[in-house]
Amino acid sequence: MALIGAAFGLGFTFGPLLAAIFSSADKNAPPNPMVGYAAAILSGIALLFAFFTLKESLHENSNPAPRRFLSPRALATFWNSPVHFAALAGIFLTTFSFAQFEMTLALVTKELGMAERGNFLVFAYLGFTLMLCQGFIVRRLLPRLGERRMALTGGVLLVIGLALSGWVGHYYIGAMPVQVARAEAATVSEAGQSMLANPGVRMLLAVLPLSIMGFSAINPSLQSILSLATNDSDQGEVLGLGQGLSALARIIGPAVGIALCKPEHIYWPHISAALFMVLTMGILMRMPKSARDASSQGGTA
Repeated sequence: MALIGAAFGLGFTFGPLLAAIFSSADKNAPPNPMVGYAAAILSGIALLFAFFTLKESLHENSNPAPRRFLSPRALATFWNSPVHFAALAGIFLTTFSFAQFEMTLALVTKELGMAERGNFLVFAYLGFTLMLCQGFIVRRLLPRLGERRMALTGGVLLVIGLALSGWVGHYYIGAMPVQVARAEAATVSEAGQSMLANPGVRMLLAVLPLSIMGFSAINPSLQSILSLATNDSDQGEVLGLGQGLSALARIIGPAVGIALCKPEHIYWPHISAALFMVLTMGILMRMPKSARDASSQGGTA
């Protein structure tokens, strides 16, 4: 799971860097459509690569499990299993919280005076952090700490990181009139100074890795907990349910974040995300310490 996350981090690093090549350093410049065209071309290449090189996971003589839809009985079983309920709720709430933060981050950097190119560089910075955390740190610590403690550690880091990024938005943008904040950011830009000359940008870049470290720790841990607590015959059904909840959270989270993100309180989505992560921590702390033992109580493992 950690290596898969590292691969995503690698993509999230080089993707924004590629987009930065086509973007402008002028804050008032219109978006360059070449960014979208480049993304479409890369997606097409990925599709062709998968079509021609990805091998079927089932062997010729294997007997695939019969296909079935998710049944209400299975849902009730997962709901009554302490570990399944905690892991699935954790996956949904964590993704929901992170999606609020992720979708509104560009609006925060815009209010801090950052141009399109600088914004892409920020996301490349986040992708590089994600790659390092999941490829090196989480991968090595997970066998020592275990999935539950790693998930709780990641949750704590995510709460702190989201709260601090919300504080940056409040202190450097929300606490002063919007016109004043924009004027100060424009002064830095017009003076030809680096965006790092803006104290709000510096502080934001300092606290952002906490959220990324937290998400990179909690997300694969919850997926592992879900897998360990499930019989082989139910793996596809349960993991598919987890992915479905994650996808639903990525739809609802940005919608809630954008609705909360107004110029006078641009930090609200990050504070909201931090509060939802506090709720997530409460659920995960009630989860039994042994995924396998607890899942046997729910009748699925």
